[in-house]
Amino acid sequence: MTLYHDTSLLISAMTREAATREIQDWLGKQQAGELAISWWVTAEFSSALSIKLRSGAMAVADRDAALAVFSHMSSATFAMLPLTAGHFTMAARFIWRYARVMTPNSVRATSGSQPRGQGWV
Repeated sequence: MTLYHDTSLLISAMTREAATREIQDWLGKQQAGELAISWWVTAEFSSALSIKLRSGAMAVADRDAALAVFSHMSSATFAMLPLTAGHFTMAARFIWRYARVMTPNSVRATSGSQPRGQGWV
Protein backbone atom coordinates (compact mmCIF):
# COMPACT_ATOMS: atom_id res chain seq x y z
CA MET A 1 0.00 0.00 0.00
CA THR A 2 1.23 3.48 -0.86
CA LEU A 3 0.86 6.17 1.80
CA TYR A 4 0.58 9.77 0.64
CA HIS A 5 2.48 12.12 2.95
CA ASP A 6 1.14 15.50 3.81
CA THR A 7 3.53 18.45 3.97
CA SER A 8 2.85 19.05 7.66
CA LEU A 9 4.06 15.54 8.51
CA LEU A 10 7.31 16.08 6.61
CA ILE A 11 7.86 19.53 8.14
CA SER A 12 7.44 18.02 11.59
CA ALA A 13 9.86 15.22 10.72
CA MET A 14 12.57 17.48 9.31
CA THR A 15 12.42 20.50 11.60
CA ARG A 16 12.21 20.97 15.36
CA GLU A 17 8.59 20.60 16.41
CA ALA A 18 6.75 18.92 19.27
CA ALA A 19 6.05 15.73 17.31
CA THR A 20 9.41 15.51 15.50
CA ARG A 21 10.77 12.47 17.36
CA GLU A 22 7.51 10.51 17.10
CA ILE A 23 7.15 11.21 13.37
CA GLN A 24 10.81 10.39 12.68
CA ASP A 25 10.36 7.06 14.48
CA TRP A 26 7.23 6.30 12.45
CA LEU A 27 8.88 7.25 9.14
CA GLY A 28 11.88 5.08 10.02
CA LYS A 29 9.59 2.04 10.21
CA GLN A 30 8.12 2.59 6.72
CA GLN A 31 9.43 0.84 3.62
CA ALA A 32 10.91 2.83 0.73
CA GLY A 33 8.50 2.88 -2.18
CA GLU A 34 5.46 2.75 0.12
CA LEU A 35 5.76 6.46 0.85
CA ALA A 36 4.47 8.96 -1.70
CA ILE A 37 4.43 12.70 -2.20
CA SER A 38 3.63 14.98 -5.13
CA TRP A 39 5.27 18.03 -6.62
CA TRP A 40 2.64 19.99 -4.69
CA VAL A 41 4.27 18.79 -1.45
CA THR A 42 7.65 19.97 -2.73
CA ALA A 43 6.33 23.49 -3.22
CA GLU A 44 4.48 23.49 0.11
CA PHE A 45 7.56 22.17 1.94
CA SER A 46 9.68 25.01 0.59
CA SER A 47 6.97 27.52 1.49
CA ALA A 48 6.70 26.20 5.05
CA LEU A 49 10.46 26.44 5.53
CA SER A 50 10.41 29.98 4.17
CA ILE A 51 7.70 30.97 6.66
CA LYS A 52 9.70 29.44 9.52
CA LEU A 53 12.82 31.31 8.38
CA ARG A 54 11.06 34.68 7.98
CA SER A 55 9.32 34.35 11.34
CA GLY A 56 12.58 33.57 13.13
CA ALA A 57 11.48 30.03 14.06
CA MET A 58 14.36 28.58 12.05
CA ALA A 59 17.93 29.55 11.19
CA VAL A 60 19.31 29.48 7.65
CA ALA A 61 21.56 26.50 8.49
CA ASP A 62 18.55 24.55 9.82
CA ARG A 63 16.55 25.38 6.70
CA ASP A 64 19.42 24.22 4.50
CA ALA A 65 19.70 20.96 6.47
CA ALA A 66 15.95 20.31 6.19
CA LEU A 67 16.06 20.97 2.43
CA ALA A 68 18.98 18.56 2.05
CA VAL A 69 17.15 15.79 3.93
CA PHE A 70 13.94 16.44 1.98
CA SER A 71 15.84 16.41 -1.33
CA HIS A 72 17.53 13.12 -0.47
CA MET A 73 14.31 11.48 0.71
CA SER A 74 12.45 12.76 -2.36
CA SER A 75 14.82 10.93 -4.66
CA ALA A 76 15.62 7.86 -2.53
CA THR A 77 12.51 7.14 -0.49
CA PHE A 78 9.35 8.75 -1.81
CA ALA A 79 7.37 7.75 -4.87
CA MET A 80 6.31 10.87 -6.76
CA LEU A 81 2.62 10.92 -7.61
CA PRO A 82 1.86 12.84 -10.78
CA LEU A 83 -0.74 15.58 -10.48
CA THR A 84 -2.52 16.51 -13.68
CA ALA A 85 -4.96 19.21 -14.68
CA GLY A 86 -7.67 16.65 -13.96
CA HIS A 87 -6.62 16.43 -10.32
CA PHE A 88 -6.90 20.18 -9.94
CA THR A 89 -10.32 20.09 -11.63
CA MET A 90 -11.42 17.40 -9.18
CA ALA A 91 -10.07 19.56 -6.35
CA ALA A 92 -12.11 22.54 -7.59
CA ARG A 93 -15.25 20.41 -7.67
CA PHE A 94 -14.49 19.19 -4.15
CA ILE A 95 -14.23 22.80 -2.97
CA TRP A 96 -17.51 23.69 -4.67
CA ARG A 97 -19.24 20.82 -2.91
CA TYR A 98 -17.64 21.35 0.50
CA ALA A 99 -17.23 25.10 0.99
CA ARG A 100 -15.08 24.75 4.13
CA VAL A 101 -12.26 22.96 2.27
CA MET A 102 -9.25 24.99 1.15
CA THR A 103 -7.34 24.39 -2.10
CA PRO A 104 -4.29 22.56 -0.67
CA ASN A 105 -6.51 20.11 1.21
CA SER A 106 -8.65 19.44 -1.82
CA VAL A 107 -5.60 18.76 -4.01
CA ARG A 108 -4.25 16.35 -1.40
CA ALA A 109 -7.61 14.61 -1.23
CA THR A 110 -7.63 14.01 -4.98
CA SER A 111 -3.95 13.11 -5.43
CA GLY A 112 -4.62 9.38 -5.15
CA SER A 113 -7.58 9.49 -7.54
CA GLN A 114 -7.75 9.11 -11.28
CA PRO A 115 -9.52 12.09 -12.82
CA ARG A 116 -12.21 11.42 -15.42
CA GLY A 117 -11.93 13.84 -18.30
CA GLN A 118 -10.76 17.40 -18.22
CA GLY A 119 -14.10 19.25 -18.24
CA TRP A 120 -15.40 21.47 -15.45
CA VAL A 121 -18.94 20.16 -15.27
